[in-house]
Amino acid sequence: MKENKKVIWGVRIVLAGVLVYLFFPPECPVEIPVQKMPFVKSVYLNNEIFVDFHAHALNEDRVTPVGITLQIYKKLRLKIFYMIQTKKGTRDWSSNQILGTHFLISF
Repeated sequence: MKENKKVIWGVRIVLAGVLVYLFFPPECPVEIPVQKMPFVKSVYLNNEIFVDFHAHALNEDRVTPVGITLQIYKKLRLKIFYMIQTKKGTRDWSSNQILGTHFLISF
């Protein structure tokens, strides 16, 4: 059975106080299905870029060089990922290294 895949591109505007940020693309990871391991559904990578329209500059970048999606139950998935979050401060860029999780429940 062939599975239909679609990639969704778009923009999301985030209003934070008086600042307006452009976030592109909202959710567009490169995801590779894994079929040889029973609980591992896929391996993915992602990049999220934030633009400050008032300053006309990039102000945040979130790179997820590796993440895995685990199928816990029929309608329950767990994503475990490593992310490098880079933010522009008043003078310099700073970065955080994050080990994160997402629980996804389908209804």
